Amino acid sequence: MLINLLPHRTEAQPHQRARCLQELGVGVLAGLLLGGLVWVWQTHQASEVASSNAALQARINEAAGLEAQLAALHRQGTQVHTQLQVMQALQDRRSGAAHVAGLWVPELPVGVVMQSLRQEGDKVWLQGLAIDPQRVSDWLQQLNAHTHAELLEIKAAPWRWGRHASATVSRFSVRLSPLPNTRDTRDTSNTSNISKAPNPLK
Repeated sequence: MLINLLPHRTEAQPHQRARCLQELGVGVLAGLLLGGLVWVWQTHQASEVASSNAALQARINEAAGLEAQLAALHRQGTQVHTQLQVMQALQDRRSGAAHVAGLWVPELPVGVVMQSLRQEGDKVWLQGLAIDPQRVSDWLQQLNAHTHAELLEIKAAPWRWGRHASATVSRFSVRLSPLPNTRDTRDTSNTSNISKAPNPLK
């Protein structure tokens, strides 16, 4: 016996086509939904990576700024240290000169006048004129109690004042330096007597 199944197959085709279309539509929707979720997730990840990169770059810039500030502070500290060393050296030189001046100025006798002064460290070179060599000798003896006074040169020289007046004076050169036990314990109390030095060549 022969059974004709063709009509049944023809009748089932629309249902199968509709079912296939539904499944295809569901698959497309699922694919779009999955693609959207993947896109959202990737966008979120990309934004997080960008935020992390921005924060890292900000920290790098901040570290670079701090490094530049530290370098500037180091340079300033070096400059300040150098300036302090220079100031200390100048202060030591000034203190030495003030100490030596505080010794020889009050002891300067009448009839002795200074013409030039030169300082190198704690040592001071003096050049001047005196009415007679004995006054220079007495002055140096008084100085030797407080400082080391060394007579380098003394010689007779003419000295004129006015148009017709002249005399013979002693031109001398002296080197002064603090005693070893007074280099670190300088007493500048005598500096107040500088203004009380006697008038020269009276």
